[in-house]
Amino acid sequence: MLFIGHLGYPPNVDAAGRLARTILPRIRQALPDAKLVLAGRGPEPPVLALGGLPDVELVEDPESVAPLLSGAHLSIVPLRAGGGTRIKILEAMAWGVPVIATPLAAEGLGLVANDEVLLSASDEGLAAMAVQLSIDAGRRARQRVRAHQAVWARFGPQAIRDAIRIGLALESDGDDDQPSPSTP
Repeated sequence: MLFIGHLGYPPNVDAAGRLARTILPRIRQALPDAKLVLAGRGPEPPVLALGGLPDVELVEDPESVAPLLSGAHLSIVPLRAGGGTRIKILEAMAWGVPVIATPLAAEGLGLVANDEVLLSASDEGLAAMAVQLSIDAGRRARQRVRAHQAVWARFGPQAIRDAIRIGLALESDGDDDQPSPSTP
């Protein structure tokens, strides 16, 4: 299991702590070999301490997250606070990594809950989803495909081109109060 984020950002510090101290032990009750990788820039001392826990690996300041994502079985994003765009979710999904997250973590991305991304507001629910997805290889494979397709459909190059075309069409159809440049 993988969590990627700036590990000095307080909401990510909280999420990493809950993952390592609360969620992972619940998962390990059903899956004793489960391991967690925490990766990101600037880990604060509480996150550095998590790297010493059994079955928790801390990857500080990774040069690239590509090797981590390519080897990830799933990503858990248990944010309880914070704002901004959740690039970590989109990046994992683009790599075909199934994402389990809190509703806040996926807020504003327009993803279909429990189809493209698996959501739970509780640590117990996040752990249960991780166990179910880990045990059911077929469901995990379907989730990989859904995640990848969702990101490319909404945020891939063609989606961006289409959004720009629509924006430009709306711009040209509106009343233009701007003066036109004069020709000499």
